[in-house]
Amino acid sequence: MKTALPVLLAVLALAACAAPPVPASDPVQAPRRASPATPAGFGTMLKLKDPKLMLEDKAQLDRLVQVAGAPIELVRRMSGDAYVIRLVVADEAAYRAALARLRANPSVEYVEPDQVLRTQ
Repeated sequence: MKTALPVLLAVLALAACAAPPVPASDPVQAPRRASPATPAGFGTMLKLKDPKLMLEDKAQLDRLVQVAGAPIELVRRMSGDAYVIRLVVADEAAYRAALARLRANPSVEYVEPDQVLRTQ
């Protein structure tokens, strides 16, 4: 009986190794290079200095629209009280100008293009 248990464990371990792999339901894809420009606007990360201010509040979002001088669409909330927004502007020059206006606003902690950065 004492020798049967190690043999049984070894057989089970070999059987587990020989089993076909289970296909993943959501296969991992290689990351794609992101661009801040989308057909609907420019993806942007924004964080306000006061964590009590929320962009889900329409009044707060409207204030930022006035500061930016461009329509802003709320895409999603990120961790750390930051947001992904979309600045709806005609071109990159208008986008850069809206970024500069938002950066100058005292209620904004940071605002940056939403893009993948890679080391070289």
